[in-house]
Formats: sequence, structure tokens, C-alpha cells
Amino acid sequence: MAARTMREVTKALQSFFSSPKIPSTLPGEIRRKLQSYVDEYADEISAEESASTSAELKNFWERWVGENPTKTGPFLGVLRELQPALVRPADILDWWQSVVKPAIVTISCKKAVLEDATEFVVGCMVKTGEDYDDRSEEGESSRLQLSRQLLRDLISTYLARTRGLTEEDQHIAPDNVQAAQQIEHVLVAYGRKEPKQLFHIVDDVVRAANTRLQGLTLLSSFLRHNTPHLYLVIHTPLVEDLLKCLMNDTSTTVLSVALTSLIMLLPHIPGSLGTHLPRLFLIYSRLLCWEKFSPLSTDAQRDLVTDDRLSTDPEVDAGDVGIDPVWEKSRPKEGEVETSTPELMTYFTYLYGLYPLNFMSYVRKPRRYLKNCEFPGAEDFDLDQAVIRSRTDQFSQVHLCHPNMYNMTIEEELIDPKWPKMDPADVVAECHGLCVRDTKPALISPGPPPSGRLPEVPPLPPLANGRSLQLSPSASHVSLRSGNSWRDTQSTTVSAAGADGDSPVLRANDLSPEDRPQSKNSLAHRHSPSPEDFPQPGSA
Repeated sequence: MAARTMREVTKALQSFFSSPKIPSTLPGEIRRKLQSYVDEYADEISAEESASTSAELKNFWERWVGENPTKTGPFLGVLRELQPALVRPADILDWWQSVVKPAIVTISCKKAVLEDATEFVVGCMVKTGEDYDDRSEEGESSRLQLSRQLLRDLISTYLARTRGLTEEDQHIAPDNVQAAQQIEHVLVAYGRKEPKQLFHIVDDVVRAANTRLQGLTLLSSFLRHNTPHLYLVIHTPLVEDLLKCLMNDTSTTVLSVALTSLIMLLPHIPGSLGTHLPRLFLIYSRLLCWEKFSPLSTDAQRDLVTDDRLSTDPEVDAGDVGIDPVWEKSRPKEGEVETSTPELMTYFTYLYGLYPLNFMSYVRKPRRYLKNCEFPGAEDFDLDQAVIRSRTDQFSQVHLCHPNMYNMTIEEELIDPKWPKMDPADVVAECHGLCVRDTKPALISPGPPPSGRLPEVPPLPPLANGRSLQLSPSASHVSLRSGNSWRDTQSTTVSAAGADGDSPVLRANDLSPEDRPQSKNSLAHRHSPSPEDFPQPGSA
């Protein structure tokens, strides 16, 4: 029976919460009663009714739940089901601070309870004006501010719980790790419904050097869920800032996470990359010739990848060609040895799969390509073009010839009409279909060579008569060269070499008369046939 008023709903809840032992989540029967109440009054909920509903819940919380933390989980189910009836921002913020947020950041939060808390806060953040009785401009502004306030609170809590990523102590407490994962779960759920808004807030985190790694980690986690409508990122400054990060930062940890995020975004925006191609290619050559930009490199290492035919100003950082010089760089800490540069095979696969003609034109003549694109600072490009070509060979050799090579020109490739018609999964399949790198496991490595001198080879044990056992060089070499043929075994080789009756291993006088080779005249004395008794193939 559907509940008619909030007071009747409260009575139904009281009969459940008054029990000393209750389930950790709200039962389905009570959920259906709450849903019936919301469905019945969904079209007529006003601000006054919402305030009354919140007040009834507040009294119920203080009487039956507040003093017993074990009942918080089921009460979150109540908030989730009654969330459409809570429309006043002040009431929502009150429940967020007192009940929902503490549950999300606690380490004992069960999965079902976390889902209830997630649905409540996400439902509050994605509400539109059609969900409310107050459709005035002031009411719409207050609801937008509520959504932003909840989102900023989630982000700031996430940054506080993951601060160990950027401070001197790189370790994060296990409690903070679990809390960060639960907050990340809420943000991903919000991003599924509002990806553009999440991209904006993540971009604010990425812009600051002290929180860049945390923002990129959150972005990478969100993109791994492969949520829909990721193409909306092109309408935010996030792509631009990702490129700035990859062009300017020198922390290889930051670069690795940023490149991973960029690779995951490329299949969703293939038709919007035309204007970004010069910087995408510059990022490739920058990471390919990392000796030039690494703060740990020596002058000799930098000279290996620098074109010495160009006169460069030592005060000009060629790594910032065409990039806003006010970008706050993320650098490795002094005395800290970071990981190696990011793996470039996958990045090459996507650049080659999406724009092969432009990419190969850049690889052949990087400086000329940048000049043709009228890219700012093309004259300052000082990487050795021969080094770029030679190091690219390792990637191009494991990729098939792209159909664009004989179907299009460089200009036509930039306006290819197929991209708007392709799903991201099809773009991924097409790019990876060009890579023919053998994915079979390689042979097990024998390990590193010995660091010291090997011991002497022990001598072979002497024979009974005092003579040492000498193997035939021809027999041993032939047997080692042979791979699979039974004819190359030591026994057959020995027989072929001993045509005169002498064994290459044992001398003639070492054999007993019965074991010595016998002529055809002694066939009568043999008790069993030998191979010589049978006709040879091809003999008349």
C-alpha cells in the first residue's frame, strides 16, 4: 500500500529502524514504499513540502539513527529514495555534510552503502530546472551553485586524500587510499552523466603544477571506464592543457600519466585533431629524443640528438616552441631519480593510424613540416632529423602500409569524412589492426652474463686402460649444427667417418676381435643380418 504522507512514511521507517539488529542496507520492501511516495508527489513537490520532508527526516535521524552508526547504511538508502523530494540547497548541503560525505570517506563503507551515497549526491548534482518548482533565474543559479559546491568539495577531499603522490613522503596511508577510491567512484558516476562538467573541474586541477599528477591520475581513471560522450572534451580546455603538459613538463611520471590519458582520448576526437597535429608530432619527437629535455642528461647526451648545424641561443628553451611560456612546469624533485620516458609504441600506432601521411611527412622532415604549417617557432626546432628518422624505424617496421598512402593526399587526409561516422571502438580497431608486432611471449632470457671468471672445465674421466676419451671434432660440430635430422647424430657421423673400419673414438687395438669390423667374407659367421646385407637404394 502506497504511503500517503511523509508522516506515514516515517512510521513505516520507525518500525524497521527500531529493531536492535537491522540489515546493513535498506530492504526492498521499504524502498518500494518510499518510491511510491516520491512518484505520487513528484509533480507537486514545492519548496515548502521539501522543507517539511527534510525536517521529518531530521527528527527521525536524531531519534533512531544518529546515536547508532550501524544504522547509517540503511538510512543512506532512505536518503537515496527520497532525494527527488529534497529540493532546497540548504537541506541537501546539510545531509551531505552530516551523513553522506562521512559515509563515502569511511573505510568500512560497504559497496551497497556506497552506491546509495553515490546515487544521492550525483542525483543532487545533475538535477535540472525541470525537477524543481522554482524555475526562476535566481533559483536556477542557486541550484547550479549547489552542484559546483558539491563537486568542488569532492575534488578537494580527493586531493587531500591523495596528497602523498606529490609530497616528500610518496606513501599514502591505506585508509586514504580506500577513501580516495570511493571518492573516485562518485566522481566517475557523476562524469557518466556530466562528462563536460567533470572535464572542466579536472582541468582546473591539472593546470596547477602541485596538483597536476593527482588531476591526471583522476582523469586516467575516469577515461578507463570508457564512458559515453567523451568527445565533449574537445569543447573544454583540457586537451589544450594536456598538450602543454606534454610539451613543457620534465617529470617523467607526470608525462607518462598525461600521455596515457591523451592516447585514451584520441579515438573519441579523431576528426578534431587537425589543428593539434603539429604539437602532437612535437610531443612524439620530444619523448623520442628525451636526452635533449631531461634535466638528468649531460651535455654530451644532449649533443647526440641536437642538430649541430643550427646555431641556437643557450638562453632559449627549444622545448617550449609554440607553447605559452607562463605554463607552470612540473619538474622532478631535486635528487630524485624518476622512471624512464613513456613507452611510445602505442602513441605511434595512433598517430600513424589516424594521420599517416602527415605523420610520416613530419618524421621525414620535421622542420619543413612545421614551417609548412606555419607553426610558431618552427625555426627554433633543433632536434636532429636523422635521429628522429632512425629511431622511428623500430616502430614503422612493425606496422603495415596504411591505405591512405595510396588513396589520399596530405590535404585530403585532414578533412577525411569518415571520422564522424566511426565509433571510438572502430577507430581503436583500425589503428591497432595496422600493428603487426608479435605478441607471443619471447624466449625465456638466460639471465645476465657472469660477473666473474668461470671455473675451469673439469677433465673427462680416463678410460679403464688409461687412455683419455677423445671425441671426434667433426662428429661433435655436425651434431651441434644439426637441428632436427636423425642423420646428424654422433652415431651416424662416426659410422660415415669410419669407413675403413677404424672408430674415430676407439682405436682398432682397443676393440675385441668379436667387436671389430668384419669383411663380407665373414658373413657366414654372423648370427643376425646387418644393414650391409640389404640392397642400397638406387643400386641395380
